[in-house]
Amino acid sequence: MDNLDFPGVTKKEFGISVVEYVNTFFKDKAENTQYLNELLKRCKDNGVKNHLIMCDGEGDLGNADAAARTKAVENHYKWVNAAKYLGCATIRVNAAGKGTAAEVSDAAAEGLSKLGAYAAKEK
Repeated sequence: MDNLDFPGVTKKEFGISVVEYVNTFFKDKAENTQYLNELLKRCKDNGVKNHLIMCDGEGDLGNADAAARTKAVENHYKWVNAAKYLGCATIRVNAAGKGTAAEVSDAAAEGLSKLGAYAAKEK
């Protein structure tokens, strides 16, 4: 199934009117407003509300390496923006990393905090 068909299928076949997406199904389309407009149109045509984008493959927000963590945070910006554009309430991210539980926890807290600060400015 094409990602653009998802809103229609969920509504017509399953009666679902609120959807969540996985970014890997439209990985190269986060900044493509023509694509996002078509997705929005199909949602509106089918009475479907967008709720969340699950984000995978953009880097570990709990990476112990500060530069890699910053890059991961920045990689998620386009998904924050796409979610806002689509009317989603949120994105889901991975706060993974390597190291001790304390190291990953500290790095993830910083990465999530930076991404949260960006998202707060964009709402």
